[in-house]
Amino acid sequence: MLLALGLTITDNGAGKAFIKRIVPGTITSKAKPALQVGDFIEKINDESMVGRKHFDVARHLRVLPIGSTFTMRLVEPKRTGFNFIASYSMPKRMRSILGTNETIRFKADGTVVVQEMPNALIINKINDIFDSYFGFHDNELAQTIWEMISSCKNFNDLKNILMEVK
Repeated sequence: MLLALGLTITDNGAGKAFIKRIVPGTITSKAKPALQVGDFIEKINDESMVGRKHFDVARHLRVLPIGSTFTMRLVEPKRTGFNFIASYSMPKRMRSILGTNETIRFKADGTVVVQEMPNALIINKINDIFDSYFGFHDNELAQTIWEMISSCKNFNDLKNILMEVK
């Protein structure tokens, strides 16, 4: 008989370990909704897991005696209605049509526009902000944000653009 918690843990490289997968039919699958995919594992038995890699957190869970009771402090991410959307990967044939610094934008009116992508350094910096605050990277979201704010000349312009998004 295999006694396992049934958790797959990952980290964001910024010192936070997250629950990546919960195996159906295991002890942890019965803990839903208290335990969810995406939860940040902050502490195990009052010992901080902040700053540790995923394999350190997994090792800490593995050394717990079988049958023992333990406490995990989890931080739930802010949930939105868009959790079901997977990240988009452009097909290779589409990438070969475009230049290396171009992207296709589909407008609301049905037109298609080929735009030059912003500098990779800018996208990486925005992704670093996403990583430190939210624990993920998303190039498309970073580009969308960059496109929104790149035309701003001052804080009032930024405020007006953000107010339009509501």
